[in-house]
Amino acid sequence: MASVKPAADKKERKSYAIIVETAKDGYASTLRKVKESLTNIEAKNAIKGMRSTKEGKLLITLEKDEEKMKEIHEAIKNVPDGLKARKTNAEKK
Repeated sequence: MASVKPAADKKERKSYAIIVETAKDGYASTLRKVKESLTNIEAKNAIKGMRSTKEGKLLITLEKDEEKMKEIHEAIKNVPDGLKARKTNAEKK
């Protein structure tokens, strides 16, 4: 008889992420604005990587640190052109 695995609880992701909507002037411009907004904050060390999504949005992968994610999210939201950014959940669906 085959063994049955018990139902798994929700797994947690190993990192956090922020998704930034692409500005009207393109992905490269959005990336430049985000990098400029992060130059003076210490939390930028938590960034693991930045890449484009299938939809052309900017995906920023971060270490799993709630405070640093909040600081980076606020810095991006305070860009003069008003970039839209959203945080992803730490739990997998």
